[in-house]
Amino acid sequence: MVATRAPGLDQAVVDGETALVVEPGGDALAFGIERLVTDPTLAQRLGTGARAFAEREYSLAQCVDAYEALYEHLLLGGAEADGYHPSP
Repeated sequence: MVATRAPGLDQAVVDGETALVVEPGGDALAFGIERLVTDPTLAQRLGTGARAFAEREYSLAQCVDAYEALYEHLLLGGAEADGYHPSP
């Protein structure tokens, strides 16, 4: 995978482990894609790393735990403490 640097990207990919991260604009994206096409070993390594990352960070158990923690936080008044006030 080739991704352009953007806010929040670090939650989805790790540069050099799960993807090639390039700066937005210019020819960087095209060069990143070309690098993966011409280096199948790198592409395979990043693909394997991406799968392991996804299985580790986004497993069903991880997602359930994260939602449970969020709901618990909200039920204990966390939204108001965080400055969130829904409109009536």
